[in-house]
Amino acid sequence: MTVEDPGIGRRVREIRVRRGMTMSVTAGLAGISQSYLSMIEHGRRAVEKRSLVEGLAEALRVSPAELSGKPCPADDRGSRLVAAALDDIGDTLTGWWVDEVPEIAVRPWEEV
Repeated sequence: MTVEDPGIGRRVREIRVRRGMTMSVTAGLAGISQSYLSMIEHGRRAVEKRSLVEGLAEALRVSPAELSGKPCPADDRGSRLVAAALDDIGDTLTGWWVDEVPEIAVRPWEEV
């Protein structure tokens, strides 16, 4: 997955400074060099990989979405299946209004 958002570096710096973390400590926790983190924060390097967003987010104790400004979908098949199932559940839960009678036969609870 490619993230490539120029605002990530700015958000990383804001969160890092707000938490009182040094660039050296943050880079070490994220598994990158201090110079690379500096380039990201100053917009000279784009964050193009999901793994880097996740590493920075973990180092700063925030969600990847807080850095990227949007959800970071999972890359593995199992997570994609779970996300699809959650979408289906949401559609099912919001598909009917209270007291609305669906035009399908009601199944006994044991079958459900």
